[in-house]
Amino acid sequence: MPDASASSRRILAVHLPRLPTDRLHRRISGVSWLSRASAAPEAAAPLAVFARVGGGFRLTAVDARATALGLAPDLPVADARARVPGLGLVERDADGEAATLAAIADWCDRFTPLVGLDDAFDAAAGLFLDATGVAHLFGGEEALAAELVRDLAARGFTARVAIAGAPAAARALARHGVGPATTRVLPPGEETAALSPLPVAAIDPDGARVARLARLGLARVGDLLALPRAGLARRFGQGLLDRLDEAVGRLDRPISPRLPPPVLVAERRLAEPILSAADVATVLRSLAESLVETLERRGEGLRLAEAALWRLDGAVRRIRVGTGRPIRDPDRLLVLFAERLAAETDEIDLGFGIDLVRLSVLLTGRDDPAQIDWSGDEAARRDFDHLVDRLGARLGPDRVLASRPRPRHRPEAAVAPVAVGLGRDAARAWATEPGPARDEPPARPLRLLARPEPIDALAELPDGPPLRFRWRRALYEVACAEGPERIAAEWWRLPFGLGPEGAPASADDARPAEGDAAPEPRLDLEAATRDYFRVEARDGRRFWIFRAGLFARETLRPRWFLHGLFA
Repeated sequence: MPDASASSRRILAVHLPRLPTDRLHRRISGVSWLSRASAAPEAAAPLAVFARVGGGFRLTAVDARATALGLAPDLPVADARARVPGLGLVERDADGEAATLAAIADWCDRFTPLVGLDDAFDAAAGLFLDATGVAHLFGGEEALAAELVRDLAARGFTARVAIAGAPAAARALARHGVGPATTRVLPPGEETAALSPLPVAAIDPDGARVARLARLGLARVGDLLALPRAGLARRFGQGLLDRLDEAVGRLDRPISPRLPPPVLVAERRLAEPILSAADVATVLRSLAESLVETLERRGEGLRLAEAALWRLDGAVRRIRVGTGRPIRDPDRLLVLFAERLAAETDEIDLGFGIDLVRLSVLLTGRDDPAQIDWSGDEAARRDFDHLVDRLGARLGPDRVLASRPRPRHRPEAAVAPVAVGLGRDAARAWATEPGPARDEPPARPLRLLARPEPIDALAELPDGPPLRFRWRRALYEVACAEGPERIAAEWWRLPFGLGPEGAPASADDARPAEGDAAPEPRLDLEAATRDYFRVEARDGRRFWIFRAGLFARETLRPRWFLHGLFA
């Protein structure tokens, strides 16, 4: 009887029991994704992968020939060598296996954009594919599972595939309930009947708990389902009940896609592979035009798009571009993709051809119709935004920066660089925010030095402008000066009753006693008060300099710094 909790979701689980040895056979024999040769030819010696487990070495994976000779994972290496003297042994490469699994997952994106890793069981690799609503594109679920197993086998990988309504049920059937057929499709609502004859290890990765259950005679999933739930929870913990509920569909556990799920997707499966970049651009234009109507109906534009190209040899090439403002223009999108490809060190490699092109919209933004602007400002702004998008596509989005105002006193901290794709509107805040932000900004240099540089300055009065100063071994005579513009430190930087260098706050207390030498200045630029002056030298050059520290209040020896140069 179908379970009442059965849902319409369909999950496809891929189990790769011999991934470690399959990848080794491919590497030894030079088998490519396009090759139809067997990954383990009959003349090849049996092969096994081992790793250190506890205090010894044990097999972690064996190929088909080693299995036929009676070897199995978890067997000690010494015993395996005694049974099969000609056994080939290779130490496990976990990073290489993970890279191969990631490449297979990328290839599986051709079936559905929602592909996740099955990492609950560490014994062997696996994948989850959300096949909800896509099976009809391949002729049904049976045809989808058969095609995936056939294509992986042709590329040298042994796979077992199962489709069910819950990820845990599909995983259990793929690992323990497929049999010689290599595929199994479970109708909705039949999880309980299908899982009952399977071993408990099919749903629970906790080996210690599985061993305890086996000692009590509870070796099958059906044995657990027949027992009272309260007793199971009290004896073995709530985790066992959660595993049971996930398997039969009572508890929903979503899969975690490797890549962000797209908002919109358009793809084209090609009967004949294409071999030129111009053909790829033509297909991308067609896909972009097919998405425009949907974006217009939703009142949105794309902010982040990705073009994925599947080659015949199994490799997948992904090209991602972003925009500062939402767009719906296919021509602008193709220009961004062209800029992104031009930034690559190598030309795009189409291999033996592209048989699948997919355009995904990963991020959208509101794009309401704009009012006609007869002044042309709006058109100029769109052109500028398009230029910034092209620069971001060519140089990288993190290398095109805009200045964003910050509520800080110090000039060097008053502006922060932000990625232009995310902070373009914030960079225009001075012109768009109401109130004081619309006032004339202070006359300051457009660009400051990386850090204030100390200078030797001579002033007529302790708190007056400089008469002359020396910077980088050059002496400048001051023709005129404007200021000061006083910038005090934030109140939380000053200690109570003391200056930044620990001097008394009172001017009388700050003066040294008769006969005593004045203390050496130890100014803290972050805490000292600054008096900025705009000065012009006799040769016409203009500088922005400041005096750090109030005389007789914060220090007895104020210091001078040059912070910027006017154009």
